[in-house]
Amino acid sequence: MGRFFGKRWKIDGVTAGPISRHYPANGRYLVIFERDDAFLEQIEKINWAKPTMQRLSEDANEQGLPEGYGFKVVDIKYNNSGRYYTVELQTASQYLGDVTQYQEQIAELESAAAEKDSIITEQAAQLARSEENLSVANAQLAEVEAAYDDN
Repeated sequence: MGRFFGKRWKIDGVTAGPISRHYPANGRYLVIFERDDAFLEQIEKINWAKPTMQRLSEDANEQGLPEGYGFKVVDIKYNNSGRYYTVELQTASQYLGDVTQYQEQIAELESAAAEKDSIITEQAAQLARSEENLSVANAQLAEVEAAYDDN
């Protein structure tokens, strides 16, 4: 019926009143459910990990819960004189959407990095062989110089 707060949202099919940020703590929200519109059992059955939201009023000032977020219930309080429940929520997760494109990009970058690592390893091996050949050449030069000095 929405006597005091009005019907502003449907969350997983359960009618709710206003939703507001709970300012003393970051990532917290308060949701009002009037007793005439929702029972405690219905509120507890809401899938807060990924709630389905539907706006029922055109109140432009009210943001509702952020889209794509999951929540956990911090507390549920009942106000007997006002006949409403206040549900305090904490953000638990954020759905980032389809990340397939980014996963493919990461795979390409990892592949390119692995290819560069392979090239660096190959060049290091070539450098080691060149140093070995230089050592052999220096040894031969020393022998030739020693033979020349003996003559």
